[in-house]
Amino acid sequence: MSLNWSNLVAQGRARDIGIPWSEDEQLKLANLQVEGHSRTDAASILRGTKPRKELEAEAKAAGVDFTPEATDTVLENTVRKVGKKNK
Repeated sequence: MSLNWSNLVAQGRARDIGIPWSEDEQLKLANLQVEGHSRTDAASILRGTKPRKELEAEAKAAGVDFTPEATDTVLENTVRKVGKKNK
């Protein structure tokens, strides 16, 4: 049985596909949650990505087709590439 990395990333339980959080990052995640951030928002902050809902809105506006399994990192990079092509 293998791990479903897409789900782990979407839930903020992994940094990216195949990349778990380091101990230091886990501590930062916990601190952000204590400050009142949700786990997924805390994960976005540590990854340096926008919140998922914002990414999805930008992707739809740019005409990017995506599935719920698309990770935040992949979605943000795709939106950025499409934006560069349209300029």
